[in-house]
This record gives sequence, C-alpha cells and structure tokens, in this order.
Amino acid sequence: MKPVLQIYSLVLYDMPQFQKRKKMFQRKLSRLRNETDDFDKYQKKAQQWKDKEVEAILFEKYLIINKNRENNNAMITSFFS
Repeated sequence: MKPVLQIYSLVLYDMPQFQKRKKMFQRKLSRLRNETDDFDKYQKKAQQWKDKEVEAILFEKYLIINKNRENNNAMITSFFS
C-alpha cells in the first residue's frame, strides 16, 4: 500500500477531504521545520505525516472493516440494519 500512499500524498493539498485539516497540517509542518536542523530528517518525517493523512482520508474505513472481520467483531452499524 505504500506506493499508493506516496502517489496520493503528492496531491494531498488538492484533495477536497483535506481542506479542513490543511491549515493545521501546514502549521504542524512549519513547527517541525523550525525544530529540525537536518533537512533530510524533516523530509522523512513530513512524508510520514502525509502518508498517515492520506491513509486516514482514503483507506481508514476499509482498514477498520477488514480488521473487524479478521478479529470476528461485528460493526455497530450491523445491529441497526
């Protein structure tokens, strides 16, 4: 899944689902940039954060469903349908 995350992290700022989190994320990145002296460490950490955001936006729902199936847990919404 990592190559897919990397592709989507390139267009993260253009995603409509990300617009609400955009300012907070940019502040977080600027704070990291001010605290980090090494540019390579900054780039790695920023890429990790972008990948986590993309994963949360696009795949979190499906990952939770698969994890629940794997652990034989029922979704709470299945009780009401």
